[in-house]
Amino acid sequence: MNASGCAVMAIYNFLVSQGKNPHLPSLIALVELMNADFALGLLGMIPFDNSTIAFFTDLFEDAVLLITPLLSLTLNFLAVPITNLLITYELLGASWWEALMILASYPIQLAIVTATLQAALITIICSYCWIQTYYFSNYRGIPDILIALGCKIVTKYFSYSSFETNAQNYGFFIITFWNSVSTWEAHTIFARRTYVNVDSFERYNEFKATANFYSLFADSLSDAQTLFIGGSIIKT
Repeated sequence: MNASGCAVMAIYNFLVSQGKNPHLPSLIALVELMNADFALGLLGMIPFDNSTIAFFTDLFEDAVLLITPLLSLTLNFLAVPITNLLITYELLGASWWEALMILASYPIQLAIVTATLQAALITIICSYCWIQTYYFSNYRGIPDILIALGCKIVTKYFSYSSFETNAQNYGFFIITFWNSVSTWEAHTIFARRTYVNVDSFERYNEFKATANFYSLFADSLSDAQTLFIGGSIIKT
């Protein structure tokens, strides 16, 4: 997680803000043991908890299974031009009697190509279902780690407006957002309100007095609503 450890550092900074002295290697080990290092840490951590992740992965699995018949039918259509290409290649340089045998074997070759494509589709679908069952179903996110570390309640939000509205009476937050509207790179920070109901905040250890919560990670409210991925309100 050395290249995508911003979420771990956000959790670390929160613990420090609580007067704790966290051991960073132990925190990283906890993230790995709880299967919270998404894609073995290459993609950092997802800001959602296990129940939300399970919902989306189950939804995606249902969608995959729903379109499987359509994919199967599409592969049947693709088998014809693929077989035609094979036959054309086999006919190159063939004698007349070899050409007759090749053409006579067309139905068999079409059946073999179709079966191969269908077998490949089944393998892909089964592999995905296996990965979903044995990896994503046991995956944990930032809220799960915070709860494991003793936080009483961690509430997560996926829209910026809901997050900001419900954050008004609390002081500790972990926010995940896109770096810009034109990139797939994301970042996670720990932020805290200096005093409850007072619009002054800290992002990391850099004091930032502002009347706009969104300025912690965006230049405008509209940008914040676009860039916001997920946020956790930590109720200590």
